[in-house]
Amino acid sequence: MLFFSGVISLSESNTGKYVRENLRTVARFSDNAEMCYFVPEQKLVVRRTGLDIADAAKFRKLQDVRNDHLVGILYVLDDSGSCEIIREYIQGDVLSKLLDRGKPFSEKLTGSIARDICEGLSAMHEAGFTHRDITPDNIIVTREGVAVITDFDIVRSSKPDQPADTQILGTPGFAAPEQFGFAQSDARTDIYAVGVLINMMLTGKLPKDKLAPGRYGAIVRKCTSPDPDKRYPSAKELEDAVTRVATGTTAADRFVQAVPGLRSPHTPVVVLSVIAYIAFLIVTMAVFASAPDGKFALVFLSWFLTFPVPYFLMFNILDIWNRIIFTRRARKRNQRIIYTLLGIISIIGGLLIFSAAHAPSV
Repeated sequence: MLFFSGVISLSESNTGKYVRENLRTVARFSDNAEMCYFVPEQKLVVRRTGLDIADAAKFRKLQDVRNDHLVGILYVLDDSGSCEIIREYIQGDVLSKLLDRGKPFSEKLTGSIARDICEGLSAMHEAGFTHRDITPDNIIVTREGVAVITDFDIVRSSKPDQPADTQILGTPGFAAPEQFGFAQSDARTDIYAVGVLINMMLTGKLPKDKLAPGRYGAIVRKCTSPDPDKRYPSAKELEDAVTRVATGTTAADRFVQAVPGLRSPHTPVVVLSVIAYIAFLIVTMAVFASAPDGKFALVFLSWFLTFPVPYFLMFNILDIWNRIIFTRRARKRNQRIIYTLLGIISIIGGLLIFSAAHAPSV
Protein backbone atom coordinates (compact mmCIF):
# COMPACT_ATOMS: atom_id res chain seq x y z
CA MET A 1 0.00 0.00 0.00
CA LEU A 2 1.46 3.36 -1.01
CA PHE A 3 1.09 6.89 0.25
CA PHE A 4 0.59 9.65 -2.31
CA SER A 5 1.60 13.09 -1.14
CA GLY A 6 0.22 16.18 -2.77
CA VAL A 7 -0.13 19.91 -2.30
CA ILE A 8 -3.38 21.81 -2.51
CA SER A 9 -4.98 24.86 -1.00
CA LEU A 10 -7.58 23.69 1.53
CA SER A 11 -10.64 25.57 2.63
CA GLU A 12 -13.90 24.62 4.33
CA SER A 13 -15.74 25.01 1.01
CA ASN A 14 -13.64 22.33 -0.70
CA THR A 15 -15.14 18.85 -0.80
CA GLY A 16 -13.04 15.74 -0.43
CA LYS A 17 -13.72 14.84 -4.06
CA TYR A 18 -12.52 18.26 -5.24
CA VAL A 19 -9.35 17.94 -3.19
CA ARG A 20 -8.66 14.47 -4.56
CA GLU A 21 -9.11 15.55 -8.16
CA ASN A 22 -6.87 18.59 -7.77
CA LEU A 23 -3.99 17.09 -5.85
CA ARG A 24 -0.67 17.90 -7.43
CA THR A 25 1.53 14.87 -6.83
CA VAL A 26 4.84 15.61 -5.18
CA ALA A 27 6.11 12.11 -4.46
CA ARG A 28 5.18 8.53 -3.74
CA PHE A 29 6.67 6.90 -0.72
CA SER A 30 6.29 3.87 1.52
CA ASP A 31 5.13 3.85 5.12
CA ASN A 32 8.56 4.61 6.56
CA ALA A 33 9.83 7.16 4.01
CA GLU A 34 10.07 10.88 4.66
CA MET A 35 9.80 14.03 2.63
CA CYS A 36 9.54 17.77 3.12
CA TYR A 37 7.89 20.09 0.63
CA PHE A 38 6.68 23.62 1.18
CA VAL A 39 4.45 25.74 -0.99
CA PRO A 40 3.56 29.25 0.24
CA GLU A 41 -0.04 29.58 1.40
CA GLN A 42 -0.74 25.95 0.60
CA LYS A 43 -1.09 22.77 2.58
CA LEU A 44 0.94 19.59 2.30
CA VAL A 45 -1.30 16.55 2.67
CA VAL A 46 -1.03 12.77 2.43
CA ARG A 47 -3.47 10.65 0.48
CA ARG A 48 -3.87 6.98 1.33
CA THR A 49 -5.72 4.61 -0.98
CA GLY A 50 -6.80 0.99 -1.06
CA LEU A 51 -8.39 0.91 2.41
CA ASP A 52 -11.32 -1.39 3.17
CA ILE A 53 -14.55 0.42 2.35
CA ALA A 54 -16.04 -1.03 5.55
CA ASP A 55 -13.66 1.25 7.48
CA ALA A 56 -15.09 4.46 6.03
CA ALA A 57 -17.47 4.95 8.96
CA LYS A 58 -14.60 4.46 11.42
CA PHE A 59 -12.43 7.04 9.70
CA ARG A 60 -15.31 9.54 9.63
CA LYS A 61 -15.68 9.22 13.37
CA LEU A 62 -11.93 9.62 13.79
CA GLN A 63 -12.17 12.90 11.89
CA ASP A 64 -13.85 14.34 14.98
CA VAL A 65 -11.05 13.23 17.33
CA ARG A 66 -8.78 16.28 17.50
CA ASN A 67 -5.51 16.36 19.41
CA ASP A 68 -2.05 17.79 18.79
CA HIS A 69 -0.59 14.30 19.16
CA LEU A 70 -2.90 12.55 16.67
CA VAL A 71 -2.54 13.02 12.92
CA GLY A 72 -5.62 14.82 11.61
CA ILE A 73 -7.89 13.15 9.04
CA LEU A 74 -9.11 15.85 6.65
CA TYR A 75 -11.31 13.92 4.21
CA VAL A 76 -12.75 10.41 3.88
CA LEU A 77 -13.79 9.22 0.40
CA ASP A 78 -15.68 6.01 -0.35
CA ASP A 79 -17.27 6.71 -3.74
CA SER A 80 -15.03 4.48 -5.83
CA GLY A 81 -15.68 1.04 -4.36
CA SER A 82 -12.89 1.39 -1.80
CA CYS A 83 -12.00 3.78 0.97
CA GLU A 84 -9.29 6.41 0.88
CA ILE A 85 -8.37 9.18 3.25
CA ILE A 86 -6.61 12.52 2.93
CA ARG A 87 -4.80 13.42 6.10
CA GLU A 88 -2.45 16.13 7.25
CA TYR A 89 1.27 15.75 6.59
CA ILE A 90 3.49 15.78 9.68
CA GLN A 91 7.02 16.99 9.07
CA GLY A 92 9.49 15.05 11.18
CA ASP A 93 11.29 11.76 11.69
CA VAL A 94 9.63 8.39 12.13
CA LEU A 95 10.57 7.14 15.60
CA SER A 96 11.88 3.87 14.17
CA LYS A 97 14.47 5.80 12.16
CA LEU A 98 15.66 7.61 15.29
CA LEU A 99 15.93 4.30 17.13
CA ASP A 100 17.87 2.76 14.24
CA ARG A 101 20.74 5.10 15.03
CA GLY A 102 21.54 2.69 17.85
CA LYS A 103 21.90 5.29 20.60
CA PRO A 104 19.50 5.03 23.59
CA PHE A 105 17.36 8.08 24.26
CA SER A 106 17.86 10.19 27.35
CA GLU A 107 15.26 9.84 30.11
CA LYS A 108 14.18 13.42 29.42
CA LEU A 109 13.47 12.77 25.73
CA THR A 110 11.85 9.41 26.50
CA GLY A 111 9.55 11.01 29.06
CA SER A 112 8.56 13.80 26.68
CA ILE A 113 7.70 11.43 23.84
CA ALA A 114 5.86 9.02 26.16
CA ARG A 115 3.75 11.83 27.61
CA ASP A 116 2.81 13.08 24.14
CA ILE A 117 1.76 9.59 23.09
CA CYS A 118 -0.32 9.16 26.24
CA GLU A 119 -2.06 12.49 25.64
CA GLY A 120 -2.96 11.48 22.10
CA LEU A 121 -4.16 8.06 23.25
CA SER A 122 -6.29 9.65 25.99
CA ALA A 123 -8.19 11.60 23.32
CA MET A 124 -8.63 8.47 21.23
CA HIS A 125 -9.74 6.34 24.19
CA GLU A 126 -12.24 8.96 25.37
CA ALA A 127 -13.78 8.80 21.89
CA GLY A 128 -14.18 5.03 22.28
CA PHE A 129 -11.28 3.84 20.09
CA THR A 130 -8.21 1.67 20.68
CA HIS A 131 -5.23 2.19 18.35
CA ARG A 132 -3.81 -1.37 18.68
CA ASP A 133 -0.59 -0.66 16.78
CA ILE A 134 1.54 1.76 18.79
CA THR A 135 5.01 1.05 17.38
CA PRO A 136 8.08 3.12 16.39
CA ASP A 137 6.87 3.00 12.76
CA ASN A 138 3.64 4.77 13.71
CA ILE A 139 5.08 7.64 15.74
CA ILE A 140 6.48 10.77 14.09
CA VAL A 141 8.68 13.14 16.11
CA THR A 142 8.67 16.69 14.74
CA ARG A 143 11.67 19.00 14.68
CA GLU A 144 10.26 20.62 17.82
CA GLY A 145 10.35 17.24 19.58
CA VAL A 146 6.57 16.72 19.56
CA ALA A 147 5.39 13.14 19.10
CA VAL A 148 2.38 12.48 16.83
CA ILE A 149 0.54 9.16 16.44
CA THR A 150 -0.22 8.06 12.87
CA ASP A 151 -1.63 5.02 11.00
CA PHE A 152 -5.19 4.34 12.12
CA ASP A 153 -5.62 1.28 9.88
CA ILE A 154 -6.40 -1.22 12.66
CA VAL A 155 -7.95 1.22 15.12
CA ARG A 156 -10.93 -0.46 16.75
CA SER A 157 -13.99 0.94 18.45
CA SER A 158 -14.97 -0.49 21.82
CA LYS A 159 -17.29 -3.51 21.68
CA PRO A 160 -18.05 -4.53 25.29
CA ASP A 161 -20.37 -7.34 24.17
CA GLN A 162 -17.56 -9.29 22.50
CA PRO A 163 -15.31 -11.56 24.60
CA ALA A 164 -12.35 -11.20 22.20
CA ASP A 165 -11.21 -9.40 19.05
CA THR A 166 -12.54 -11.00 15.88
CA GLN A 167 -9.19 -10.50 14.10
CA ILE A 168 -5.68 -11.13 15.36
CA LEU A 169 -3.84 -7.91 14.51
CA GLY A 170 -0.84 -6.00 15.82
CA THR A 171 2.94 -5.90 15.61
CA PRO A 172 4.84 -8.77 17.33
CA GLY A 173 6.78 -7.51 20.31
CA PHE A 174 4.40 -4.57 20.78
CA ALA A 175 1.06 -6.40 20.63
CA ALA A 176 -0.48 -7.28 23.99
CA PRO A 177 -1.47 -10.90 24.74
CA GLU A 178 -5.18 -10.13 24.32
CA GLN A 179 -4.55 -9.18 20.67
CA PHE A 180 -3.84 -12.82 19.96
CA GLY A 181 -7.38 -13.88 20.74
CA PHE A 182 -7.20 -14.22 24.55
CA ALA A 183 -9.53 -11.30 25.31
CA GLN A 184 -10.93 -8.09 23.84
CA SER A 185 -8.49 -5.25 23.29
CA ASP A 186 -9.14 -1.93 25.02
CA ALA A 187 -7.22 1.12 26.26
CA ARG A 188 -4.91 -1.13 28.29
CA THR A 189 -3.81 -2.80 25.05
CA ASP A 190 -2.29 0.51 23.93
CA ILE A 191 -0.75 0.98 27.37
CA TYR A 192 1.08 -2.33 26.92
CA ALA A 193 2.57 -1.07 23.65
CA VAL A 194 3.60 2.26 25.17
CA GLY A 195 5.46 0.34 27.89
CA VAL A 196 7.38 -1.60 25.24
CA LEU A 197 8.08 1.65 23.39
CA ILE A 198 9.46 3.32 26.54
CA ASN A 199 11.78 0.35 27.04
CA MET A 200 12.91 0.49 23.40
CA MET A 201 13.76 4.19 23.68
CA LEU A 202 15.82 3.69 26.84
CA THR A 203 17.58 0.40 26.01
CA GLY A 204 17.09 -0.27 22.31
CA LYS A 205 15.61 -3.67 23.23
CA LEU A 206 12.30 -5.30 24.07
CA PRO A 207 11.52 -5.67 27.81
CA LYS A 208 11.94 -9.45 27.63
CA ASP A 209 15.52 -8.96 26.41
CA LYS A 210 16.57 -6.06 28.61
CA LEU A 211 14.42 -4.15 31.08
CA ALA A 212 14.94 -0.42 31.48
CA PRO A 213 16.61 0.44 34.81
CA GLY A 214 15.23 2.33 37.77
CA ARG A 215 11.77 3.87 38.05
CA TYR A 216 11.17 3.65 34.31
CA GLY A 217 11.74 -0.09 34.57
CA ALA A 218 8.94 -0.29 37.14
CA ILE A 219 6.64 1.61 34.77
CA VAL A 220 7.50 -0.73 31.88
CA ARG A 221 6.93 -3.79 34.07
CA LYS A 222 3.46 -2.55 35.05
CA CYS A 223 2.54 -1.55 31.49
CA THR A 224 3.52 -4.93 30.07
CA SER A 225 1.86 -7.17 32.63
CA PRO A 226 0.18 -10.12 30.83
CA ASP A 227 -2.92 -9.41 32.93
CA PRO A 228 -4.62 -6.22 31.67
CA ASP A 229 -6.10 -5.58 35.13
CA LYS A 230 -2.58 -5.15 36.53
CA ARG A 231 -1.60 -2.46 34.00
CA TYR A 232 -2.31 1.24 34.32
CA PRO A 233 -6.07 1.58 33.89
CA SER A 234 -5.82 4.64 31.62
CA ALA A 235 -3.38 6.52 29.42
CA LYS A 236 -3.80 9.52 31.73
CA GLU A 237 -2.62 7.53 34.72
CA LEU A 238 0.39 6.28 32.75
CA GLU A 239 1.12 9.85 31.68
CA ASP A 240 1.01 10.94 35.33
CA ALA A 241 3.40 8.14 36.32
CA VAL A 242 5.88 9.17 33.62
CA THR A 243 5.56 12.80 34.69
CA ARG A 244 6.37 11.88 38.29
CA VAL A 245 9.54 10.11 37.17
CA ALA A 246 10.49 12.93 34.80
CA THR A 247 9.98 15.69 37.36
CA GLY A 248 11.14 13.76 40.43
CA THR A 249 8.01 14.63 42.42
CA THR A 250 7.77 13.41 46.01
CA ALA A 251 4.86 11.70 47.75
CA ALA A 252 3.90 15.06 49.30
CA ASP A 253 3.92 16.69 45.86
CA ARG A 254 1.71 13.93 44.48
CA PHE A 255 -0.72 14.35 47.39
CA VAL A 256 -1.08 18.08 46.73
CA GLN A 257 -1.50 17.47 42.99
CA ALA A 258 -4.23 14.91 43.68
CA VAL A 259 -6.37 17.09 45.97
CA PRO A 260 -8.96 19.24 44.17
CA GLY A 261 -8.36 22.90 44.93
CA LEU A 262 -4.83 22.48 46.25
CA ARG A 263 -3.57 21.56 42.78
CA SER A 264 -4.86 24.80 41.28
CA PRO A 265 -2.21 27.24 39.99
CA HIS A 266 -4.31 30.16 41.30
CA THR A 267 -3.54 31.22 44.89
CA PRO A 268 -7.10 32.46 45.73
CA VAL A 269 -8.49 29.04 44.75
CA VAL A 270 -5.94 27.28 46.95
CA VAL A 271 -6.73 29.56 49.92
CA LEU A 272 -10.49 29.04 49.56
CA SER A 273 -9.92 25.28 49.26
CA VAL A 274 -7.89 25.20 52.49
CA ILE A 275 -10.69 27.11 54.26
CA ALA A 276 -13.26 24.65 52.87
CA TYR A 277 -11.23 21.64 54.05
CA ILE A 278 -10.86 23.16 57.53
CA ALA A 279 -14.62 23.77 57.63
CA PHE A 280 -15.15 20.15 56.59
CA LEU A 281 -13.03 18.95 59.54
CA ILE A 282 -14.99 21.15 61.96
CA VAL A 283 -18.32 19.85 60.61
CA THR A 284 -17.04 16.28 60.84
CA MET A 285 -16.10 16.70 64.51
CA ALA A 286 -19.48 18.30 65.22
CA VAL A 287 -21.35 15.45 63.53
CA PHE A 288 -19.53 12.80 65.56
CA ALA A 289 -19.91 14.77 68.78
CA SER A 290 -23.68 14.94 68.26
CA ALA A 291 -24.09 11.18 67.81
CA PRO A 292 -26.81 9.85 70.13
CA ASP A 293 -25.88 7.05 72.49
CA GLY A 294 -25.76 3.70 70.74
CA LYS A 295 -26.07 5.23 67.27
CA PHE A 296 -22.48 6.14 66.50
CA ALA A 297 -22.31 3.56 63.70
CA LEU A 298 -25.34 5.08 61.98
CA VAL A 299 -23.90 8.58 62.29
CA PHE A 300 -20.56 7.39 60.91
CA LEU A 301 -22.34 5.75 57.94
CA SER A 302 -24.33 8.93 57.26
CA TRP A 303 -21.12 11.02 57.38
CA PHE A 304 -19.33 8.55 55.09
CA LEU A 305 -22.11 8.63 52.49
CA THR A 306 -22.58 12.40 52.67
CA PHE A 307 -18.94 13.50 52.40
CA PRO A 308 -16.15 11.04 51.44
CA VAL A 309 -18.10 8.93 48.93
CA PRO A 310 -19.43 11.87 46.83
CA TYR A 311 -16.05 13.58 47.07
CA PHE A 312 -14.22 10.59 45.58
CA LEU A 313 -16.92 9.90 42.98
CA MET A 314 -17.61 13.43 41.75
CA PHE A 315 -14.00 14.68 41.68
CA ASN A 316 -12.50 11.45 40.26
CA ILE A 317 -10.07 11.11 43.16
CA LEU A 318 -7.33 8.52 42.46
CA ASP A 319 -8.70 8.19 38.91
CA ILE A 320 -11.58 6.14 40.30
CA TRP A 321 -13.63 6.57 37.11
CA ASN A 322 -11.15 4.39 35.25
CA ARG A 323 -10.66 1.90 38.07
CA ILE A 324 -14.27 0.71 38.33
CA ILE A 325 -14.85 -1.97 35.70
CA PHE A 326 -18.34 -1.03 34.52
CA THR A 327 -17.32 2.54 33.56
CA ARG A 328 -13.71 1.99 32.54
CA ARG A 329 -14.53 2.03 28.83
CA ALA A 330 -17.12 4.81 28.97
CA ARG A 331 -16.42 8.24 27.51
CA LYS A 332 -15.29 10.87 29.99
CA ARG A 333 -18.49 12.91 29.61
CA ASN A 334 -20.59 9.84 30.39
CA GLN A 335 -18.33 8.98 33.34
CA ARG A 336 -18.82 12.47 34.75
CA ILE A 337 -22.62 12.19 34.46
CA ILE A 338 -22.71 8.73 36.03
CA TYR A 339 -20.52 9.60 39.01
CA THR A 340 -22.21 12.95 39.61
CA LEU A 341 -25.56 11.18 39.84
CA LEU A 342 -24.10 8.49 42.11
CA GLY A 343 -22.60 11.22 44.29
CA ILE A 344 -25.96 12.97 44.61
CA ILE A 345 -27.68 9.68 45.48
CA SER A 346 -25.01 9.03 48.12
CA ILE A 347 -25.55 12.47 49.67
CA ILE A 348 -29.32 11.96 49.81
CA GLY A 349 -28.86 8.54 51.39
CA GLY A 350 -26.43 9.93 53.95
CA LEU A 351 -28.80 12.72 54.97
CA LEU A 352 -31.70 10.29 55.34
CA ILE A 353 -29.59 8.03 57.57
CA PHE A 354 -28.46 11.06 59.61
CA SER A 355 -32.10 12.07 60.14
CA ALA A 356 -33.00 8.55 61.18
CA ALA A 357 -30.13 8.44 63.64
CA HIS A 358 -31.26 11.65 65.32
CA ALA A 359 -34.97 10.88 65.25
CA PRO A 360 -36.46 10.71 68.78
CA SER A 361 -37.10 7.21 70.05
CA VAL A 362 -40.76 6.24 70.26
